[in-house]
Amino acid sequence: DIAANAIYYSLIGQGDKKHLVLRGAVLGAPAGIGALKLTKPLGLDDVPVNKSKKTQVMTVGWYLFGGLATALTIPALKK
Repeated sequence: DIAANAIYYSLIGQGDKKHLVLRGAVLGAPAGIGALKLTKPLGLDDVPVNKSKKTQVMTVGWYLFGGLATALTIPALKK
């Protein structure tokens, strides 16, 4: 899981640095939605992420935050 997320979020750094934040949001939010929708098809327990609407919003929010944090960290790592 850690390796897959690292590879996925590393895609944010590909391409023009002008659009890092946009790529962070565009990759982060769908990852959160995938965490909500893919748990059952993958045979995982979906209660932790689908317990309530608040939990669902927070799950997507954390993945979005991860994408944005990655986008804002990449320029510092490249220096």
